[in-house]
Amino acid sequence: MALAVVAPFILAGCGQRSGPVAATPTVAGFKDAKDSFWPEPGIVGAIAVRGNHAFLGIGPRLVVVDVSQPDRLTIVGHAEYRPKESFRHPGVATSVALSGNYAFVTHNLVTRGEGDVDLVVFDVSNPAAPTVAGTYYIDHWGASALGVAVAGQHAYIYHTYGLEVVDISRPAAPKRAGRWLTPAKPGGGISIPVWDGTRGMVGHVVAAGPHVALEKNLAYLADRSGGLRILDVSDPAAPKEIGVCATRYYATGVVIEGKHAFVGVNYGLRIIDVSDPSQPKEIGSFNQERLVGAVPRAGHVLLYGPRIDDSGGRRGGLRVLDVSNPAAPREVHPEPDQAPTVDGGVVALALQDSHAYLGVGRQLVIVDVSDPRKPAVVGSTDGRGAAPRSP
Repeated sequence: MALAVVAPFILAGCGQRSGPVAATPTVAGFKDAKDSFWPEPGIVGAIAVRGNHAFLGIGPRLVVVDVSQPDRLTIVGHAEYRPKESFRHPGVATSVALSGNYAFVTHNLVTRGEGDVDLVVFDVSNPAAPTVAGTYYIDHWGASALGVAVAGQHAYIYHTYGLEVVDISRPAAPKRAGRWLTPAKPGGGISIPVWDGTRGMVGHVVAAGPHVALEKNLAYLADRSGGLRILDVSDPAAPKEIGVCATRYYATGVVIEGKHAFVGVNYGLRIIDVSDPSQPKEIGSFNQERLVGAVPRAGHVLLYGPRIDDSGGRRGGLRVLDVSNPAAPREVHPEPDQAPTVDGGVVALALQDSHAYLGVGRQLVIVDVSDPRKPAVVGSTDGRGAAPRSP
């Protein structure tokens, strides 16, 4: 891990719960990019990176991009899930998790009914020819899958109403192992407008940061109005909440590093000490309107999401914070225009080594963050819907 900003749901207190510039890209999308899917079919909603490949969730598709040469990005393979009933909407990708030979992609469904799926399992043993291996449907009214993390034989799906634990020991036939329902009020987040340089605004996408993070036997949830919730999942069949920390605003994403949880909220960043999971406590914060997520790297945190520029138009942005002192995070670039920006909201971000991979509207943008003081765009796709090409 997005949404139109709604008034924040306020919670009080933390603790245990009582009761030089990108080269011309080679490719960027699909020849059918103007089909009827909603939102825009080319929107990059989720990213995972491993080795020389980036795995992108674009509408109902999984797209594999060779990123070994950031200035010459090439689509090497793609696959998609479509319901048997042609009238049913296949959903929009919100999260990608990689495990072994499989990519697990959650879908935010526009409608729910027989034949819909919330999780699609892709076999990516051959990145040039990914295939659908299995699917899973959350049988809970109104649930929308917003994030997934995988550990061992289980996938942990965060959705509108809580956490679904799925047994993936047989990828072709995932089945529910356990479920936890949040006591928090559902809803809330950020709706990001997607801008095209030639056509203006082309639609909206719901942005979701990494809503679930796993550490040993614990699952950390960015539970939107419920703040940060910590669950003991040592027994997958019976997840149990052991701690909660209010974030004041909607929690949109969480990443764990050491004893700290970096929680993106729709009005900034919250740094929470989770050394005692039963008593998490906020120790630092940074305010940034319409934040989608935060990813830590070597004493710094990368913030991403849409922002408003001086002229009033929306632009995506990457902000860098120095968190060497978690109690007092400070922005490396005090002036937003010093950070790299591109048209459209930043919906997704993945980090590998010194590169950040951003989903910016209909583009994949790669930023070199080896020097946090001087992040630089080193590659991107052009987002115009060209057909896939071979290297």
